[in-house]
Amino acid sequence: MFSLKHHGAARADLSAELREAQDWQVGAFLAIEHFLDIAAVAVDPLSASLAIGTAEGGLHILGGPGVEKHWALSEPVRIKFLQFAASLSKLVSIDETNHLHVWDLSPRGQPKLQANSRFNAPVTWLTISPSHTHAFVALASGEVKTYDLLCLRVSQYTIPNILSLYEKETLREAEHLISIAEPAVPIEVVIHPRNLDLVFVAYSGGVVLSDLEQRSTIGAYRLILPLGAPGGSGHNGPDLLKLRRPSVTSVAIHPSGHFLAAGHVDGCISFWAVEDQDNPLTVRTLDAVDVHLPDMNGFDNEGAVSPASEREPIFKLAWSGFPNSSDPRGGATALFVLGGQTTQDTPGMYVLWFPAFNPAEPPASPGSRTLHPVFRKGMQDSLVPLEAFFYPTSGLTQDFYLVPRDSPHFSGSWDPAAILLLSESEGKSCAVEAYSVSLPPTVSATLPSSPKPKSPGPPSLPNDLADELASTLESMKVDDGTPRRLTLPHALWTGPAAVTSTTLHVLDRDPYEKLVRGADLDEDALPLRGGSAWIDGDSAGNDLKFAKYQPHRILISQHRDCTVQFQDISAQLRLRTESVPLQRDIPNPLPRLTIDPLFMLADPSLSTVFPPGSLNQLKISAVAFATESLECYIILRTGEILVYRFDSDSGSTKGLSGKLVDEELISLEHIAAPLRQRFHPYLVLAAKKGPVVACAPSDIGFFAASFNGGLLMIVDMRGPKIIYRSDKDSSAKRKSAFLRNSQDLDTYTSLTWTVCRTDSDPVPRVRLLSVLASGRTKIFSLNRSSNGSWIVDILPSTPEAPAQPVFSAVLDAYTGARFKADRYGLSRALDPSSEDVIAGKGHSYWIVAGAKGVRCTVDVDGERVGKDDWPHKAGKVECCEIVERNGSQALVAFTDRHEALVYSLPALEHLHTLQLPAQSNLPISPDPSGDFLQHTPFPAAASLIARTTYSTLFDIRRAYYHVTPEVDLLAGKKPVPPQPQPVSMGPPSIKDVVGGWLGSWGAGVGVTGVMTGDQIDALLAGPNRPIPKPVSPPPASSLKPASTSDRASIRTSARQTRGTSPSPSRASEVSEEVSGTGGLYERLTAGMSERGQVLGDLEEQFRSLEEGSRSMVAQAKRLAGEQTGKNWFGF
Repeated sequence: MFSLKHHGAARADLSAELREAQDWQVGAFLAIEHFLDIAAVAVDPLSASLAIGTAEGGLHILGGPGVEKHWALSEPVRIKFLQFAASLSKLVSIDETNHLHVWDLSPRGQPKLQANSRFNAPVTWLTISPSHTHAFVALASGEVKTYDLLCLRVSQYTIPNILSLYEKETLREAEHLISIAEPAVPIEVVIHPRNLDLVFVAYSGGVVLSDLEQRSTIGAYRLILPLGAPGGSGHNGPDLLKLRRPSVTSVAIHPSGHFLAAGHVDGCISFWAVEDQDNPLTVRTLDAVDVHLPDMNGFDNEGAVSPASEREPIFKLAWSGFPNSSDPRGGATALFVLGGQTTQDTPGMYVLWFPAFNPAEPPASPGSRTLHPVFRKGMQDSLVPLEAFFYPTSGLTQDFYLVPRDSPHFSGSWDPAAILLLSESEGKSCAVEAYSVSLPPTVSATLPSSPKPKSPGPPSLPNDLADELASTLESMKVDDGTPRRLTLPHALWTGPAAVTSTTLHVLDRDPYEKLVRGADLDEDALPLRGGSAWIDGDSAGNDLKFAKYQPHRILISQHRDCTVQFQDISAQLRLRTESVPLQRDIPNPLPRLTIDPLFMLADPSLSTVFPPGSLNQLKISAVAFATESLECYIILRTGEILVYRFDSDSGSTKGLSGKLVDEELISLEHIAAPLRQRFHPYLVLAAKKGPVVACAPSDIGFFAASFNGGLLMIVDMRGPKIIYRSDKDSSAKRKSAFLRNSQDLDTYTSLTWTVCRTDSDPVPRVRLLSVLASGRTKIFSLNRSSNGSWIVDILPSTPEAPAQPVFSAVLDAYTGARFKADRYGLSRALDPSSEDVIAGKGHSYWIVAGAKGVRCTVDVDGERVGKDDWPHKAGKVECCEIVERNGSQALVAFTDRHEALVYSLPALEHLHTLQLPAQSNLPISPDPSGDFLQHTPFPAAASLIARTTYSTLFDIRRAYYHVTPEVDLLAGKKPVPPQPQPVSMGPPSIKDVVGGWLGSWGAGVGVTGVMTGDQIDALLAGPNRPIPKPVSPPPASSLKPASTSDRASIRTSARQTRGTSPSPSRASEVSEEVSGTGGLYERLTAGMSERGQVLGDLEEQFRSLEEGSRSMVAQAKRLAGEQTGKNWFGF
C-alpha cells in the first residue's frame, strides 16, 4: 500500500462516485452497418428510396434523414431479384431457393411479410409494372408465370415458351444450318413502355413480342449473322464462315416503343424496328458499326487483333428518355451498356447518347402495312451516337441501376438523375459507386430552344454590365454533362470507400459548433429523400431531455481509398419528435470535412517525395485529431505525416509557396484544397526514418513524432520548424550506443503533451512526456525565449514507467480534470505567477499503463502513489482510457478477451471487471466519457469493417439511444403518374386524338386498342379472382374506450393513409383496406377515403373526357381550315 499524503495535504479519492457496481452498466446504442455483400438493388422514384438485398438474405431500405429499415429472411440465402411494387407500396424479393416474398411497407415497425411462394423451377427474371398489380416471373423451364401481388397468389395466366413454339413452325427446315443456342430459357421480360398489353420476352435464341390479350406472337427478333459477317467476335472468330445466331443476353426498348435493342453473347448489340422482325436496323459493337454485314476488307487485318482481347457479352442494357422535347415522340435518348468491352479495357460501362427520333410524315402508301422507308431511315439516323461517356469502376463491373427523378415507368429508366454501379471488390465484397446523369452539351445543342424574351426599349449601360456579368456567371455554372461522382450514405461505403478503422472523439461546444456548422451540406449526394423518421418521446421517457447535456462526439473513419471522413454522432441529433422529423442521419456525415490526401499528393511539386507511380500503394496507418485547434494528422504507413488545418472558409484559394529551413518539412500552403472542403493541407513531415511509432498533436501549435529507428522529433507549427530531434542530442547518442543491438528498447512508444509542474520543477510548463519501450521516461520542457521562439530543455530526472506503454495521461490531483496542452494550459505556462504554489495547488497525477501493469505518480517524477499489475486471466490489455462521470474519474483497461478492468484513482484499486459484447478481436476505440466503438470485420476480408457498434460503459438514463426512430416509409410518396400512351412515328395529327392511329401505327403492331392496368389485372388473374375483403370488425363486447396506445395506433393508421400514394386501380385501393388495422375507426376512415378516391377518379375521368373533346374539336377545325386553304389555292 502506498502513501496517500504528499506535501502535508490529504489526497482526494477521484473515484468516489464510481465505486459501486450499479454505477456501471454496459450497453450498445447503435450499429452502423456497411453493406459489403450487396446482391440486388431496387429503386423507388416515387418515394426516393433505395432497397438493398444481400448475399446473406438481409433486406434494407434507405431513404431520407434517419429513414432506415433492416430485416432479413428466415434463412440466410442470397437475394436474386428485388423490386418495388409502386402501386401497392410493397417490396418483392426472390431468393436463390426460388421463394418469392411480398413485404407490405405501409405499417409502422418492420415491413410485414404478406406471402411466401415457391416456384418449382429456377427463377431467371422478375418484372413488375407500376400500372397494375401483377408480377411477371420468368422460369428456367421456359414459362413466364404471373403473380398477383394483391391477392397474393400465382395467377392462372402463363406465357408458354413462345419462341420454341414459333421456331417449330418457322425454322424447322433451316435449324440444321445455323449454330443455335438452346432458346428455351427466358432471360428477361420487359413490358412495352406505352402498351401494357404487349410484353417482350428475351430468350437466348431471340426476342419475342407477345400480345397478352390475343395470346399471340406479334414478332420474333432473331439475329442471324451470314457467312463472313464479323459480329462481335470480329474476323478472328472461329465460326466466321458459318451461319451464326449469337445468343441474346439482354434487351431494352426505345422510349417511343417503336424499336428495341438486344445485347448478344458475342458483345454486339442489334437494333430492331418493332414493325420489322426480319431485318435489323443495324448491329454494332462499342467501336464498330454494321457488324452484321460481310466485310471482306476485314480479312486483310485478320491477325491484327490478339485472341487475348476477347470481347465480353452484353450483360445489361437500359434505354432512357428525357423530358427534353415538346414532341410527343421524345428527344435525345441514352443507351446504357454494361459489357461489350475487351478483356484488356478498363473496368466500367458506357452510355451512348442518341439523337431524337422525330421523322417527318412520309408520303401516303395505301394498303401497305410494312415499315415505311422514311421511318426506317429515321430510326437508323437516331442510332448514330452523338456522344459516348464512360463510367469507370474500381473492379470488374457486375451490374448497374438507374435512379429516376420521379417516374417509375419505362422499366425504371425514364429521366435518370443518377446511376449506381456494382463491381467486384476485396474479399468477394461488392463495391457501390454512384455517378450523376445529365445531357452533354453536344446532345443539348441538337434540341430546339425557345428564344429568350428581350426587354423593350434601349438598354442602358448598367443593364449591359449586369447582363454581361449574368452571362459570365451562367457560363461558369454550365453543366458540361461530365458525370460527377456522387456521395453515398454510410451504409453504402463499400469498395474503395470501405471503412478500415474508426475512432471516437469528444469535442467541447465551441470547437464542435465551429467544425460542424454547414459541414453536412452536400450538393453531390445521391438523391434519397423517402419517408420520415422521428424519435418517439413517450418511448424515451424523461431521459430524452438529458440528451442535450451529453458531450458532442465526432466519429472519424479511415477508408481504403486513403480518404478520412467525419461523422457527427452526438446525442443532440435525436432531439426530434413526430411534429419535427429528423433532419439529419444518425450518424450524420459531414462531407465538407472529408480529407483526400491523394488529391494533394498528386501535386507536381511533391513528385520527388511522392512519385506518381507510388500513390496507388499509399495506405493510412493512423489518424490523430486535435479536438480544440481542429488540426488533423494523417500518418502514412511509409512514415510521412500529413498535417491539415481547419478553415471555415471553404474556398480553395492557394497560399504562397516557400522553402522551409528543415528539409524534412515541406510546406503545403501553396496547394489548393478541393472545392468546398474545409480542411486545407498545411505541412508534410517526411523524416525518411521508417514507419511512425507514435504521433502526439497538441492544441497549442506543437506536435511530436517518433519513428521505428528511435528518432524523436518535436515540431513548432509557427515556423514551421523542428525544435528538437533526438539524433542530434549528444546525450541520446551516448545512451543509444549501449542499446544498438536492441532497437525496440530505444523507441519512443508513448508521447503525451501536458502543461503541468513536476516534482523537480514546480513551475508549470509545456511538457512532452515521452516513454521508451523499455519504460525509461524523458521529460521535455518547452520554454519561450525573449525573442518569442520556443526552446526545448530535458529534465535530468528519468522516472520509471511500465514497459511497452499503451496509455499516458496527467490529471489535476484535486479535481481529476486533465492537464492538457490547450489554450488554458498555455496561459498557465506563460503566466506562472498565477499558480498558487504556496497553497499547494497545481499538483498532478501521472497515470501510465503498460503491457503488464499501471503506475500512478505525483507530479510526474515524484512519489508513486499507485501501482497494480494486470490479472493474468484478463488477457492482453490493448488500450486504456480515463473516463469521467458525475465528477469522478476511473481508469478503464480494455483487454483482448472482451473485458474492461476498472481501477480507482489515484490508488489504482481494482474495482470491477465488466464483460463487453464479443464483437471481434479488433481494438476498441474509447473516449473520455465512457463511450466506445467496437468493430466487426467482413468475414471474407478482415481489413474491411462491416459493422461499427457504438456502445457505452454508462448506459444509465440514456434510454433515448435505445429508441429506434419511428419510420414512415410512405411519407411524402408521390402518386403513380398515368401510364404513358402510345405515340405515332410521324408528327402528331388528328389520328392521335381520335384514337384510330393509336390502335395500329401508334402501337406499331396492329393491335386494336390500349388496355388499362385494371384490364390487365382482370386478364391475368382470370374471372374468379378472389379480391381480399377488409378485415371484419371486432365483436361489440370487445369495444372499449380508446387508451393512449389505441389513440396512437389510430394516429398511426391515419398517417399511413395520408402517406400512401394514390393507386391507379381498384385493386390497390382494396390492398390499402387490407393493410389497415381493422378497427372501427380505421374501417370508417378507409371507407371515407375510398369514397373520396372514387369521386376523385370520376372527376378526373370527366375532366379527361372534356379535355379530349376540346382537343379533338380544335384539331378538326385546324385540319378543316388547312384543307379549305388548299382547295382555295388550287393545291
